This record gives sequence, structure tokens and C-alpha cells, in this order.
Amino acid sequence: MFTERDVYLTQQLPKGLLRGMYEIKRFRLAFCLEAPEELRVRHFPELASRMEAEAVRGTFDFLPCPPSFFSRTVTGYGC
Repeated sequence: MFTERDVYLTQQLPKGLLRGMYEIKRFRLAFCLEAPEELRVRHFPELASRMEAEAVRGTFDFLPCPPSFFSRTVTGYGC
């Protein structure tokens, strides 16, 4: 698992990691943004746009279908 911070700092996805994982075990890729409502509404379009740009670059060409994107509203974090 990698965080949005990891992707933000490197400005790209860990392509080798995803491809290596897929070679070991087939999977479908989904990106989920979990955040409070106000942040989710503000940041989800950016997440989807960045992932679509990665798809255009060919990052996900090894997958049989493109990744999906969804978000969930978080109401609070527990310890």
C-alpha cells in the first residue's frame, strides 16, 4: 500500500511495484480517497485526473482493464 503523500512527493506511481505485484497475483486496481466530506469533494477530481493522466502515459497498460476510482467520506478517525 502506498499513500497519497508517497504519490505526491514522487509525482508518479510506483510502476515497478504494481507491475511486480500483478506478475505474482492477478488483481483489479482501484483507488480510494478516504477523507472528510469537504476534503473529499475538493480533492477527488484531482485524484481522478492524475490517475487518468497515468493511464494515458501507459502506467496501467499491463492490466486487463483500467483502474477504478471512488471515494468515501470519513466521519472520524479512532485510535
